[in-house]
This record gives sequence, C-alpha cells and structure tokens, in this order.
Amino acid sequence: MEKHKDRRQQNQALANRIWQMYQMGLQHHRRHNLYDRSRRCHRFYEGDQWYAEGGGLEEENLPVYNFIEPVVNYKVATVAMQNMEIHYSDMGGRMGAAFCDALDDYAARCWERQKMSARLWEVVREACITGESYLYFYDADLNHQMVDSTAVFLADEQEPDLQKQRYILMMERLPVETVRREALRYGMSSEDAQEIRPDSDTPWWSTEQNQKSSGEGKCTSLLYLEKTEEGIQFCRATRNTVYQPMQTVPGLKLYPMVSFVWKRRYHSARGRGEVAPLIANQIEANKTLFRRLQAMKASAFPKPVYVEGMVENPEEVTAVGSPIRVREGSVQTVNEVFTYLSPTHISSDATLLQQELINQSRELASAGDAALGNINPENASGAAISAVREAQAVPLNEQIAVCRQMVEDIALVWLDMLTAYYPTGLTETEQKRLPDRKMLKAMRMSVWVDVSPVDPYSRLAREQAVRSALQAGHITFEEYVKALDDRSSAPRQKFEEILNRRKKNEKGLFETMQEGGRA
Repeated sequence: MEKHKDRRQQNQALANRIWQMYQMGLQHHRRHNLYDRSRRCHRFYEGDQWYAEGGGLEEENLPVYNFIEPVVNYKVATVAMQNMEIHYSDMGGRMGAAFCDALDDYAARCWERQKMSARLWEVVREACITGESYLYFYDADLNHQMVDSTAVFLADEQEPDLQKQRYILMMERLPVETVRREALRYGMSSEDAQEIRPDSDTPWWSTEQNQKSSGEGKCTSLLYLEKTEEGIQFCRATRNTVYQPMQTVPGLKLYPMVSFVWKRRYHSARGRGEVAPLIANQIEANKTLFRRLQAMKASAFPKPVYVEGMVENPEEVTAVGSPIRVREGSVQTVNEVFTYLSPTHISSDATLLQQELINQSRELASAGDAALGNINPENASGAAISAVREAQAVPLNEQIAVCRQMVEDIALVWLDMLTAYYPTGLTETEQKRLPDRKMLKAMRMSVWVDVSPVDPYSRLAREQAVRSALQAGHITFEEYVKALDDRSSAPRQKFEEILNRRKKNEKGLFETMQEGGRA
C-alpha cells in the first residue's frame, strides 16, 4: 500500500513538472501571437478573408480577389515538385557498397510505403502558410503524423536544431475515454484512470463555438521526449497524471522528429511564412473591390425618377417591358412626371489601384505571371520556358535547400530507428539484405539526397532534346523510346508495343524462312 502511494506521488510530481513546461510553452506562443497568426494565415489562404478581417460580415457574400492562394500554391509546387532520392554512404569505408545499396532500397520502399511524396507536399504547404511544420515518426514501422506548429513546445525556442533540444513537448486533444483506455493498457488502476477528466484547455481556438464543440469530452494529452545517454526517454501525461509511464528506447540517439522552417526568424527556432506579409495588401484589395461594387450599384446604372402620386403603377417601374401609366393632369410632357437619371462616370483610379496592389504584391513575392507559368508553350520551347521558370525560382533556392535538408534528416532518423528497433518492422527479405544491428551501430553513415526537378516544362525540355537527337540521326528509334520518361507526353508504352510486335513479326518471318530452307 505504501509502495503504491509513493508511486502515485512520483507520478503526480512528474505530471506537474511536465504541465509546468507546457504552461511555459503556452506563454511563449501567446506572447509571440502564434495561435492567432496561424489561424489568420490559414483563413486568408483558404479565402475566408472577410471573416478573418472581422466586423461581423462573415455571413454576407462579399467579393474576394484571393491572390494569396496562387502565390502559395506556386511556391509550394516549386519546392515540393522535386524528385528526391535518398542515398547512404559509409564514411568509415569498412562496409561494402552492397550494404549501402540495400539501405538505399530500404529507404525507397519506406518512402513509397509511407506515401512520403504526398506528405512532403503537405509539410511544405503548411510551412509556407504558417512558417514551420513538423513530422513525428512514432513506431518501428516508421508510421508518422504531421504536427501543427502551435502544438510543439521546445525547451529552447531560440535553438533551431531539434536534436540539440533538451526536451520536446507535443500536445494533442484526445477523447477522455481514449486516454483512459490507454492508461489501463499501460497498467494504471481503474480507480486512478477515472481521475482523468475532461478539460477545456483549447488555447489555439479563440471562438466560443470551437471551444464548445471541441472542449467537451476531451482532455489535453502531452507527449514528453528527452534525450539520455541510454536513448530517447518518453512518457504521456495529462494535467494531473502520467498515463503512459516513462520509458526509454535503448539505442535511439535522435529525436524521431524533423522540421521544415520556411524562412528563419532572427534568434528563433520558428519561421516566417508567405501569407502574413501579404495580408495587409489582400485586405486593401478586397476593400477596394467592395467599394467599386458599391459605387457601381449606386451610380453606374440609370435610375427611374417619378412624381409620387402621378404614376398609377409604381410597382412596375423596375419591371422589364411593363408600361408605365401616368395620371391625367396639368403636365405638358411625360418627362415632367417620369424620367431616368443618367449613369455617373466612375474614375478608373480605383481599378488601377486595385490592379497595382495585386500585381505588385505578386511580383514582390516572386510569383508573377512568368513564375506562375502563364506562358504559351506554343510560342516557346520547353528549354526556354524552363530557363524563365528557373530564373523566377531563384528566390526559392533557400527553401529547396531546406526541403532537401529535411529529407536528409528523415533519412538519418529512419536509420537511427532501424538500428534501435532492429529487427522489428523488417521483412525477412530486408533482414537478409540489410546489415545486422551490430554492423549498423559500427557504420559511420552519411546521407545525401539527389534532387532533380519533375515539373512538366523540364520534362518537355528533356523530350525535345531526345527528339532532336533522333532527328539528327545520333540515336535509333529504339534508343529514343528507351530514353523517354515514364510520364512523358510521348506515348512511350504505345511505342514499346509497336517495337514488340515488330520483333515478333521479324522472328516469325525468320523461322518461316528457316523452315523453307530445310524443305
């Protein structure tokens, strides 16, 4: 009994310590306006811009010229639309190339199995919108989840390297029943599990509606990660208890987590996205459009004017094709009773200002027409278009390098988890090809990522180069077909079918000639 009491007190003390760390992280996020900025950036990107601006106009159908979304989509595509291949090499040089090739194949299979190409787009998009995003790998099968930037709390918010953090906290809102089941699974008594209760701690939502819909029946769950000499130590806790006891993954040297920071903030681990600087111009463009529409409604169309009491059917004045009946009286002409006011000329300055706001905002964001691909491919070769796009993409070289570094970090985390969990998560074939755990620990591995663009204009340039070589007679038609990419515009599969039929016909003709010679 006394032992159980001591264990409960230790559990409570650890939960209190983790909760204090969480509160410190909340203060940082609120002080730097992380929650409001993240929510506002998402709303402007999604086009919910009048609501984000406020003023009680969210229910009206107000006009929006959303130039933020195409800017973000272009930049995300430029960064994420790269073909990245992971390659391992043994810096010590003691292991054969076959082991490194096996690790390369293992990484390629994991990339496909975990659908990392699609996940990469999500990570880059989130970082472009809010400034940073995180990926967390949580088991030996390398399953993962994307973690919102506002749900990550770092020991040192000024240290950009995750692996140098003393500890990392991740927060999520979970149903209380789910947390209680997990607590029972990890050995907590039923009595203690019932002490886990709902709370309304939803700091990243500010509207009362969201708090009501999400706060009831849920509680805040905190995942605590810390580096030790033995490995990564972790536990899960709520406000009052640790429901998954502290445990260590022996041999796990790296936090199973990577980050993508779009533009590094000075003296901060957090980043700056593309949306926040464009919001002010986006608001003014929307307001200018609204004012133009209101001015058009007020004075840009003719308005009927009539003398009250002299028109018998005033309800028909605005009806198309309906006659207007005028009462008899001392009037010389109908115009004295009924007429139209001519439309008023509207200055084009408002239109020019709006266009300038949009165009200059896009240009300053390096997302003008040329960058967005608004070029007629019939009037330019694929190489010329690619050259223009590459020149426009120069400002994004930093983000492309960061993306490449993130993939390298993923490869290092995968290798670290493979070593720590070996052979869990591996098939029999993979166990035969890959080095064993002892050899993996002895290898001094480095990682490099091969990057090549896969946008349609780059493929068009490659196809034109191959076609020119065929036309010049430098390669045969068979070599031309083999040189085509799988996703080329030319029908490679049809060409291969034609070549296969030719070979069959030639083989059949040869066999017929041989039989005729023997006869």
